[in-house]
Amino acid sequence: NKQAVDQFIYSFPNGLSIEQGVNYEYYFEVFDNDVVNNYKSTKSSVFLHYELAETQKEDKQLQEQNENINSLEKSLQNQEKQISELDKLQKMNKEKSNLDFKDQKKVEDFINRQKQQDEMMKEFTKKLTENLEEFNPKTQDKDKEELVRRLEEAEKQAEKNEKLLKELEELSKKLEKDQLFDKADKLKQNAKNQQQNLEQLVELTKRFYVEQKAEQLADKLDKLAEKEDKLSDDAKENSKENQDAINKEFEDIQKELQELDKENKELKAPMDIPNDKNEQEDVKEDMKKASDELQKQNQHKAKPKQKSAAAKMKQMSQKMSQSMQSGEMEQMQEDAKLLRQILDNLLAFSFDEEGLIKTTNATQTRSLELNKVLKRQQDLKLQFKHVDDSLFAVALRNPKINETILNEVGEIHYNLDKTLETLADNNIQKGASHQQYVLTSANRLADYLSNVQSDMNMQMQGQGSGKGQPKPGGGKGMQLPDIIKQQEGLGEKMKDGMKPGDKPGDKPGEKRGQGKQKGQSGENGEDGENGSEGNAGKVLEILKEQRQLRDALQEALEKEGMTGQGMNALNQMKEIEKQLINKGFKNETLQKMLNLKHELLKLEKAIQQQGEDTKRQSKTNDKNYNGSTTPLSKELKEYLNSVEILNRQSLPLQPNFNQKVQNYFKGND
Repeated sequence: NKQAVDQFIYSFPNGLSIEQGVNYEYYFEVFDNDVVNNYKSTKSSVFLHYELAETQKEDKQLQEQNENINSLEKSLQNQEKQISELDKLQKMNKEKSNLDFKDQKKVEDFINRQKQQDEMMKEFTKKLTENLEEFNPKTQDKDKEELVRRLEEAEKQAEKNEKLLKELEELSKKLEKDQLFDKADKLKQNAKNQQQNLEQLVELTKRFYVEQKAEQLADKLDKLAEKEDKLSDDAKENSKENQDAINKEFEDIQKELQELDKENKELKAPMDIPNDKNEQEDVKEDMKKASDELQKQNQHKAKPKQKSAAAKMKQMSQKMSQSMQSGEMEQMQEDAKLLRQILDNLLAFSFDEEGLIKTTNATQTRSLELNKVLKRQQDLKLQFKHVDDSLFAVALRNPKINETILNEVGEIHYNLDKTLETLADNNIQKGASHQQYVLTSANRLADYLSNVQSDMNMQMQGQGSGKGQPKPGGGKGMQLPDIIKQQEGLGEKMKDGMKPGDKPGDKPGEKRGQGKQKGQSGENGEDGENGSEGNAGKVLEILKEQRQLRDALQEALEKEGMTGQGMNALNQMKEIEKQLINKGFKNETLQKMLNLKHELLKLEKAIQQQGEDTKRQSKTNDKNYNGSTTPLSKELKEYLNSVEILNRQSLPLQPNFNQKVQNYFKGND
């Protein structure tokens, strides 16, 4: 009976122990319960399965990763064209008071192309995320986890853009021109931010790919060296055929090294990965001589060459590993140094922008002063572009410069453009409003970068220090009493900067009342650009020292094993840094410094008491249980989601059997 069909699910090799790198053939056979005819059976067709070795799985995943990166990169180039098209539409909007049918068609075509573009970018981003998640799932890698998180955020941003495009489409049909181009302006800003985020992610993923490939090749060289060494010691197996197989493996590694070298050079900031061709040729020469001697059955002459080749491959592997580790540390030091310079330039830009806001507010429409403001704003826009270029150069190799930071940069560019646009239209009030947005975003950006810099400094100190835990008061570095003393001195410096008359913003030697002229409404109380720049220098100096003290406190607390108890003091220090960035010299900031001193004294007392206490230490169970069931494949999961497994139809039984079944169930009720 064709209706008497059952189905079951099995994912090979679930529950079976199989070897890697081996081809398997398997089939399914089912039997009935016909005893008279000796249990009839039927077989399925034969299925093939090749169990990839771990290195082969990694090779496949890395290859897929590389393909997905290239696809996303091409998609980004198309996105750049779309932004250019949007610029043309915005220009058309300014030139025409109404949109005709032809113009409306251009808008519709743009929306449709952008929809397709967003869909493609979303698809490539999703594939890249899945590929990263599948790569070495058992090992924890912070860089990989951060890339996955960023890619997932990019997917969410694409969904937001989809909603914005739907709104644009509706407004286009209604011919609501002003609202349409307001939304288009927002879409353009989102698209630029998205493009910069994805451009950074593509580069960071490329770096991750190169790093993983380099580690994999170093591991392959190490294993091949061991294989060569064992072969030289095994008289039974040491033959020309086995040596030739090793020679072939080394040639494959050589090809992969050349590909890796090419991919590394394509990075915006290539890494220092050794690729000594002379060294490789020496290994090949030793292997060839060993193979020739084995052909002559001279194992005793082949052995020294095999040992030499093994030692050289081992050395190549170690060189690669050491170079990657030292290169990472050097890169972090260089990035931290660049970040300090970027932060200084950003704060100078922030103070200059603040000074310009005061000048703008005091400017009359259609005056010569307005032309000066426009010129100065254009100069500041160029000044910030230099900051952005330097920051993005760091972002392309450092994942700590995340999407929050890049989006804030985008906000500054957007409001700088809006400032120039509105001031050129003689709308001073709106222009000053956009200037204020620029200042707020610049201060937020400085705060973000300050935190990133502190994290990098702590990471470098952690990598540079030993694993031992010094006793209270022991070890190198600044001690808590020194930190308290320097913090007190910093407060005194700030008091000096606020004199005379404890008036925020006044500088020593200025005439009394100078700070109360037309610039009084600003944060620093300085009038004009020169006062702002002079005050900026003092604030920068104190800000740098405050950061150094915070880093020193963090290090001291880690040595004492009291990072948790000192968190309050660290947070207060961060708050002081924010106040300095946002408000400069203020009585409020000085009061926070006095409160911090009190908190540090309490912390010092707690550390002294800790030396006298003896407490029990707990031991955490670190044993893990791993289940033996193999997870279902992605294809099988998709199949299960699309097919209803439970067949709810009645069993196709003859009437007499059907009655017996019914009686059976009634009897058990």
